[in-house]
Parts: sequence; structure tokens; C-alpha cells
Amino acid sequence: QYITTDAAALQHTTALRDIVARLATGEATEAEARAYKANHFDFVLFSGLFRSRTDAGLFVHSGLLCLDMDHLGGPEAVSILRQQLLHDPCFPTLLLFTSPGGDGVKWVIHIDLQRCPSHHTWFLALEQYVKERYGVAIDRKCSNLSRACFLPHDPGCYIHPSLLSPTPTLPAPREPFDPHSWAARNPQQP
Repeated sequence: QYITTDAAALQHTTALRDIVARLATGEATEAEARAYKANHFDFVLFSGLFRSRTDAGLFVHSGLLCLDMDHLGGPEAVSILRQQLLHDPCFPTLLLFTSPGGDGVKWVIHIDLQRCPSHHTWFLALEQYVKERYGVAIDRKCSNLSRACFLPHDPGCYIHPSLLSPTPTLPAPREPFDPHSWAARNPQQP
């Protein structure tokens, strides 16, 4: 509801996108955009509950991972990727919305920590999977457990219907996914 209806989120998203538009003409700077976002947007740490906003401050992992894909090339590219992610066979979309700047998406999915307890391995696997399947890069900063995700206004925000029921359940994937083999394919692995 915050993302789809909050008046302050709408105001701040509109202002940030104006700053982003002025970046192309040199009337604004990246630093100005970053400062505006940091000072005006609410945020969430999707991957868990934390004692402090550091990876070491993790109290309990949520089993969620928020993947940030930016600089997609405009509204049409954003729309196409959103549709592709909504129909991904391995990861049912739990939450999907356009990024604050308007040229990217935030994709929240469930990761099975029983099969692979390493958040970093899941990130490496998904980074490679998204690159191969959709041809886009994930922001590498998403590998941090404590990565803050700024919440914009997006009236088209998608939330999986099963999460809206009185007894929410996680949707099952249509195809299996092996995080270890996908992570091994990632050239960024240690």
C-alpha cells in the first residue's frame, strides 16, 4: 500500500525523477540524486531482521532477496523486463516494482535457505541466471545482506496474490533451480 498509494512516496518519486531527467542535460548531478534519495525515501532491508544496519547485525534471515536491475534503457525496456520476471519459471515473483529513478526494477523473490544457507551463493547464482536468461545486470551491491532498498511510488507494483491472504504461503516454482551450479558459472565467484 505504501508503494501504490502513499502521497509522500509519490511526491518524492516525482521529484527524484525530475532530478534524473536533469542529469542528461547537466542541470543536476549524480550526487544530488543520491542525496535526495537518501534524505527523502523510506527504505526496507528485505533480507532479514537486523540489530543494526550492517551484515554483521543480522538477527534472522527472511529468506527474501531483492534484486536491483537499473539503467534498462527507458520505460519500454522496464515494462518488458517486468513481464518477463512475472513469468519466470524458477522464481515466483513476490514483489515487483519500478525503481525510484524510473529506469529499473526491484524484484523480490524467495530463496530456499534449507537447500543453500549462503546468501552470497544465492546472489552469485541469481546474478548469473538473470544475466543469461534476461541479458541484464544486477546491481552487485545487492549481494550485501543489509542492502537498503528505497521504496518509490509505483501504482503498478505487483504483489503475489497468495501473500495477501489471511494465511500467506510462498508460491512454488515451476522449474527447479540449483544455486550451487549457477553460482559456479558466475565469473565473479571467489
